[in-house]
Amino acid sequence: MSTMSAYLSALGKEKRSVNTGMLAGNGTIRASVKGYASGKLSKEELHQVWKAVEEALSAGALGISLGIAYAPEFEYDRDGLVEALQPLKGTDIPITTHIRNEGDGILLALQEVISEDGIIVEKYRDRKLLERYLESVALKYDMTLAELSLLLA
Repeated sequence: MSTMSAYLSALGKEKRSVNTGMLAGNGTIRASVKGYASGKLSKEELHQVWKAVEEALSAGALGISLGIAYAPEFEYDRDGLVEALQPLKGTDIPITTHIRNEGDGILLALQEVISEDGIIVEKYRDRKLLERYLESVALKYDMTLAELSLLLA
């Protein structure tokens, strides 16, 4: 299916025994605009991404899923990702993310998605869940949660 609306329409015609909900894939949206070409989005491409995000949400997507560890989303730098997600700023629309690195580069990966000046930090409504995750990262690096928070600030 080429749009979220077409997919959800087709899904609605199927008999299902469970409730379903969809997230719009940010990588799918980027690929529909720029393919798998490298580089930043042009202004025109950015506007196409915004339009696709808004259309997916209007069609019934429950939020946006990020896979910034995977192609083509790994082409985003932090600023480009925040810019691409501007239609979500100030909303309660959920964003889920696969961070870029869960190994030795986890601290940089967390900075990218949790930095206070970015749009993504607003999406962590369950602060206790986020804190539990950060506590496990701090433990891995033999530091306190407060010390880790200073590194991420």
